[in-house]
Amino acid sequence: MFIEVDNCHETAEELAAKLEKYARFFRRRVKDSDGMERPMWCTRWTVPEQRYGEMPHPPVLLLFNHIGELNPNRTMPRLRELTRHLWKGEWMREG
Repeated sequence: MFIEVDNCHETAEELAAKLEKYARFFRRRVKDSDGMERPMWCTRWTVPEQRYGEMPHPPVLLLFNHIGELNPNRTMPRLRELTRHLWKGEWMREG
């Protein structure tokens, strides 16, 4: 699990940019020692395979520690809008 702690000093736009960086990192691929290409993060961290053999991304936990001047209750809805494309999933014909 990756943990990102926000002390309520960053705007939703700044947090969204960080989550975009995580997404780019998770998509990055390298050749492993066996010569097979795989996601780079899998060369350092492990996660159980899904039942269909897909390699999921590790979870990113975003913690809000309300010590700064920004209100996390206002930041979260805007952050949800800005990052929807990262977490919304895809519709599958099978449901």
